[in-house]
Amino acid sequence: MLRPTPIRRYLSVMHSQGYTTAQVIAGAGLDVATIESPQALIEVGQYLRVVDNMLALSGGEGLGLDIGLQRDVKDFGILGYAALSCRTIRHSVEEFWGGYGDALGMLTRVRIPRGNTETLSVDIDAPTLSPLAYRFFVEEALCLLSKVGGQVSGTEPQFIELQFSYAAPRYAARYRDVFRCPIRFGAPRTRVTLSRAWFESPLQTSDPELIQIYKQHLLQLQQEIAASQPLAARVRSLFAQHRQALPPLDAVAHALGLSPRSFRRQLQQQNQSYRKLVAEFRAGRALASLKAGVASAKQLSDSAGFDDVNAFRRAFKQWTGKTVREYRADDAADK
Repeated sequence: MLRPTPIRRYLSVMHSQGYTTAQVIAGAGLDVATIESPQALIEVGQYLRVVDNMLALSGGEGLGLDIGLQRDVKDFGILGYAALSCRTIRHSVEEFWGGYGDALGMLTRVRIPRGNTETLSVDIDAPTLSPLAYRFFVEEALCLLSKVGGQVSGTEPQFIELQFSYAAPRYAARYRDVFRCPIRFGAPRTRVTLSRAWFESPLQTSDPELIQIYKQHLLQLQQEIAASQPLAARVRSLFAQHRQALPPLDAVAHALGLSPRSFRRQLQQQNQSYRKLVAEFRAGRALASLKAGVASAKQLSDSAGFDDVNAFRRAFKQWTGKTVREYRADDAADK
């Protein structure tokens, strides 16, 4: 669960490109009142459906860059003001983006693995996202780091090198225009190498007392989100932490602090079952991989957590009424 704050930002950009609210939120189970409410909570799946809609409408041609470059510190509310109050940009990345960003729509994870006297690296990962959504969120995150980092520090960011784990998109030249540094696509990981002096320079707006106030507020928000999550949503969140094979029912029940019997009963009360949740999650992951260009049934089977390709093929036919080849052909014909 998370606040719908990012969707409000996305809608303003999509409106400027001629798309309606109805087009952007189609199939997400959202309405304008929910999106505009400062207290509303939405599921991550609803958020990702909106992103998928935007990418489909726009063709995904650098939309993450467009959105990231139009954002401002104030667009992020408490998270933006918290960044202004940090000691350094590195502090804001580690403490707030890394610690609380997921509640406000930052679905990428960051890690600072190493550095030397002159540079530092930041790894950006999101193992649960489809390839197209991952590229979108990486583009958005880097533009935010560039623009918002420049605003809070008062100086332009100093990128030394960018490495991306995905292939070069057709608009790769835009990356060089925006970030103005050597860029490598198809790398083992997505890694940003920055000037240590810029990344760790003191911020003029640093305020230790305000940081504590913001942290308390964000911690309360995290607790509210955890308490409000339906059991099915918590199960999906656990599933999202696994790249391939999903854990058995007993393991999920234990992770949620429930006995297997109580776990089954609570799911039944929500008109759900563990088997149904597994099937829905596997289907969603397989279809996302298929639309992202994953070619072979074996790769699709692995992405959906199947040990046997034939079992995956049977399940895919149950989900869609079509074979993988038929689904791919029909999808291509619709484009």
